[in-house]
Amino acid sequence: MNMKKIIFDAHQDVLTHEQDNNKIIIQTGFEVLAKSTIKMVVSSVFLEPDKIVGLNNEQKIKIIENQIRDYLTIIRDNEKLMLIKNKRDLNKLMQSNLTGILIHIEGIDFIDENNFNIIDYFYSLGLRSVGLVWGANNNIGGYSGSKMGLTNLGKKFIKKLNDQSMLIDLAHTNERTFYDVMKISQKPVMVSHGNCYQLCEDSRNFKNKQLKFLAQKKGVQGIFFSKKYVSKRENVSVNDVVKQFVKSYKISPNVTMIGTDFGGISSGFVENLNNVNRLSQLMELIEKKLGKEAAEKISYKNFLNFLEKII
Repeated sequence: MNMKKIIFDAHQDVLTHEQDNNKIIIQTGFEVLAKSTIKMVVSSVFLEPDKIVGLNNEQKIKIIENQIRDYLTIIRDNEKLMLIKNKRDLNKLMQSNLTGILIHIEGIDFIDENNFNIIDYFYSLGLRSVGLVWGANNNIGGYSGSKMGLTNLGKKFIKKLNDQSMLIDLAHTNERTFYDVMKISQKPVMVSHGNCYQLCEDSRNFKNKQLKFLAQKKGVQGIFFSKKYVSKRENVSVNDVVKQFVKSYKISPNVTMIGTDFGGISSGFVENLNNVNRLSQLMELIEKKLGKEAAEKISYKNFLNFLEKII
């Protein structure tokens, strides 16, 4: 195994970023990942709001299916990449020089009572992780800008995800939906990319009480690098990101992981932290601050241990 490739990233938007012809900064990409320090990445399929105006649920589902199939084709055609679907794949990954891709859906805004079982089909294709909401409430629960909790359909959906051994991602949820899911899920859940509210007061971030509950339930928290969610200071530096990691790690050393959100950062970058090739330098700073054992847990061990409990 190439020991340099030992970072697990709990959230990137690789496909949509790769297909974006107007990108100013290349945050990530399939070839970039294969050459980077990242060993495994959870990468999303996503309904871009400006592209789905007026579409019905059936049309939205088709977009998601096509994106999953795009991932499968790209992974099949790149000998440096492999699809992660189960514990056996994780074991193979850790004994190889490959880069793993675990497919995630960010926001299930097409689910209703009539198409509830479409998630079974997506699972059969290779989907293994589900983010319940993104930028709006849906039939499952409430996003960070609202007060709505988990719906009755949402409660049934959480049970289905548990039964399928799918990862449940509470990034973008509000407090009420967060606690509703945490209390009924029979398996640990993750916050793939959500920072510490105490260091940056924003509804997208998570309060100490939430993070302690997440730790109690054996979940994980990915610190991400979108500038306005790291700090409210005018000049946000890598040191502010390190503070986020330190804060999370002090709440629980088994919770903290990386969830960069590369490919999806559109509201400003932290200085010197705008693409996947910057991660090695960040990990060096974290190691200096917290020590080698902590750095390894944050880099990949916490997330790997979590994954092995679920998929």
